[in-house]
Amino acid sequence: MKQGTKANFNGKTFEDSIELIIHQQIDDVLFHKDLTDDFNKSSYLLKNVPYKSIYNKLDPDSTKKRKSSSEFVLVHNNIKVRIEAKWQSSPGSVDEKFPYVLLNCLFAYDELINIIILDGGGYKHTAKLWISKAAEFATTFANTFTNSKKQIFVLSLNEFGKWFDEFMKEDEDE
Repeated sequence: MKQGTKANFNGKTFEDSIELIIHQQIDDVLFHKDLTDDFNKSSYLLKNVPYKSIYNKLDPDSTKKRKSSSEFVLVHNNIKVRIEAKWQSSPGSVDEKFPYVLLNCLFAYDELINIIILDGGGYKHTAKLWISKAAEFATTFANTFTNSKKQIFVLSLNEFGKWFDEFMKEDEDE
């Protein structure tokens, strides 16, 4: 199997694993393009969700251009959580995209809760450390100076499973 094909396969398997975690507690999973105005569920998972990236926000003609998309947006009782999945099992360029993903979390995504799920172990250790610390700093900075309520979490697949269980449990406790 060619390296690019293998990376796409592993990335898709990683996304399927995330979807499986969510699907254990949320039944409805659909592609964003299939969402209709009459869809009336309080909990669901959207796949392939478009957004206007930090680059396109600067371009007045960006509506004519291809939009970027995230793997998922989780919707649960009017709370929306954007989820970016980044898998890298061997040295490559995924970790070079971490700053771009973080800036989109801060400036492009409408959702207040953003999760970047990193796994595979092939990214540089310092790159994961950087995005984790940068997300913490950027969230504090943005919330302090812009009165935003953004939350950005950088998690492994295992950590995401625990976060998701807590997220769903918080709703049950209220």
